[in-house]
Amino acid sequence: SRVEQSITFLPSDVSLFVIPCGPSKLEIDAATLAVAAITEKRPTATIRLLWNRVLEQANNCQPSVLAANAKQIGAPAFRGYLARSTAFENATTEGWAGLETDHRRQVDRIAMEILALLTKQ
Repeated sequence: SRVEQSITFLPSDVSLFVIPCGPSKLEIDAATLAVAAITEKRPTATIRLLWNRVLEQANNCQPSVLAANAKQIGAPAFRGYLARSTAFENATTEGWAGLETDHRRQVDRIAMEILALLTKQ
């Protein structure tokens, strides 16, 4: 698979893999395959799911559903997530300044979780 090929070309000291995943069935299936490939190629790697495009009111985005999906995928998820919002799409052209405070907090929360993982390694 492409994921397995990509992992092969990464430096051997890469030990943290962040898998972005939306709440759709297709994305969950793709994340499951990615986690399996990473686990096979790098059994000691730290893997985290980053939920994105989370629509908090949707049934498939409730915390219990996301937790069950993470368990099915086979990797824990960050506590932080990226809400479904055009703000993140706008940020690709406008940069950090294009994000409102709430969206910046979401990114900061995830960045802090990543830093905490990296300092443990």
